[in-house]
Amino acid sequence: MKNEIKLAGHTFTLKHIQYGIHSEETVDYMADLYCDGKLIASVENDGHGGCSTAHWNHKNLEFAREVELAVRKEVWLTCQDGTQIYYTLGEVADEVLELTERNKEINRLQKKALVLERDGDIYFSTIKFNFPVEEMVEKFPVMVENAISHAKGKGWTIVNTNIPEEMLR
Repeated sequence: MKNEIKLAGHTFTLKHIQYGIHSEETVDYMADLYCDGKLIASVENDGHGGCSTAHWNHKNLEFAREVELAVRKEVWLTCQDGTQIYYTLGEVADEVLELTERNKEINRLQKKALVLERDGDIYFSTIKFNFPVEEMVEKFPVMVENAISHAKGKGWTIVNTNIPEEMLR
């Protein structure tokens, strides 16, 4: 699982993520935002609600401006009242952070469970095992295949990365 998103023809990642202790309404963090492998901004959120702030990297300032304009042209947020606002590099960073946190949680859960999701749902469900998944696949493959078949029959997608592809088909 990659901790990157693609927007407006570019690939965005976060590096050097540091978490603060003040997360209340939003995540308190600082990180470096990369676009297509180039550092374009340092981002931060104080965790008290509100938007993340991006501070452009002066070494790649022209590229950062071009990227933000491309993102603003193509990506819009729709508010509850129907108002539309454009994406900033702060929102891009928040989206990458959310994906990073999601992938961490999947990695944690998949050690002893099938991790399940449905399209459009931000929450996971799990089918837990008494042994690590790799051991279950090796020693009890039919049980794992039955659990996968049952979950798929209920409309779930298995997101584990530690199960052989042929079992997931």
